[in-house]
Amino acid sequence: NEIVQTYLHEMEIFKDPALIDTYGLEEDNKKKWDIDLFDRIFGNDTASYVRARLTDEEYEKIKLNEKYM
Repeated sequence: NEIVQTYLHEMEIFKDPALIDTYGLEEDNKKKWDIDLFDRIFGNDTASYVRARLTDEEYEKIKLNEKYM
């Protein structure tokens, strides 16, 4: 299927298990996922999961980014 092939190609960057098992933009602030990949992709509320784990500093960075983007 062409659609599946597109996703597979885009997922090539995730061959490194550390990239699949963690999230975060900065290397020193990476966090380990406590939910499996299927639930991250198809779950209904992954954003709430991430939001609940943000530090105050991370939350402020996001608010500042949203303000100027």
